Amino acid sequence: MSKKSSRKGSPGARNRTQLQTAKTRTRKPIQFDWRNHWEKKVKPHLQNPLVQFVLDMGMEWATPNWKPNDPPYLAGLEGPMPAKKGTLAWYQPYRQCHGISPFAMTIGVINYPELHWKFASGRFHTVPVGYDQSGQARVVMDILWFEETSAEESIEFALREENSAGQNVLSFFETEIASAVREAFTGQNRASDEHCMQILRACLSKEASKRMPANTTTSEKGTSAEI
Repeated sequence: MSKKSSRKGSPGARNRTQLQTAKTRTRKPIQFDWRNHWEKKVKPHLQNPLVQFVLDMGMEWATPNWKPNDPPYLAGLEGPMPAKKGTLAWYQPYRQCHGISPFAMTIGVINYPELHWKFASGRFHTVPVGYDQSGQARVVMDILWFEETSAEESIEFALREENSAGQNVLSFFETEIASAVREAFTGQNRASDEHCMQILRACLSKEASKRMPANTTTSEKGTSAEI
């Protein structure tokens, strides 16, 4: 046996391989940097009808009197500070994390379609999280607190206190919206935006009585406005 082949099978080489594998398995999730990625990974999609449709769906669920194309930042419970349309600040309704999270998930699906997207959600916070095939969290899309918290801190904060209100609605967003957005933006047979919106409208109509009650209770809307 040559020296080269013996090195490959040596205990030291196996240990290094195992260490590299362990590091890969325990790799920490990243916090999507909305500010740095805005021009290339977010802004090009803001005028897409499907993205706007999802934004309106989420904000209408969480915000009383929301109308399509309203400025999201004006729905925040702090401020509002003046914001210019098309900027990051325009899409940051502080203390309305539940309502803006479907929009944030949509941007996540567009940029990381290979991940499985779910919400980490509780009484105080909601964030979209993209998971790989092994179930490891890889990307967190915290549009409100990405500059103040790490990806792990966002998840921990969202799960700090359980809140059942609105979970069915978030489940609807996870299953229906993520698949519709992925279908619209990826693959050789990309579906049209209008086709995907028709799918979502049909799902909304079908699931309205079970998952998305027309009259959300005051307590549900109140708990969605912690952050």
